[in-house]
Amino acid sequence: MAAYYPRKLVTIKDVKTEFGPELDTWDPDEEARFEYIEELKARGKSNPKKKSAPPAAAPVKGKKK
Repeated sequence: MAAYYPRKLVTIKDVKTEFGPELDTWDPDEEARFEYIEELKARGKSNPKKKSAPPAAAPVKGKKK
């Protein structure tokens, strides 16, 4: 069954990695993904932001002597 479908030869991602930043390309799938994420953010349904740093060490509450 795998031989029925033709192999993908080159993708846009492969071209970008080969030629670097000097080549300006447009990936419609990536653009659609970015638009979808922006729509989610506008509705307030996007993923929460990650914490930038671990919280400061709080003093341990215990019995006083």
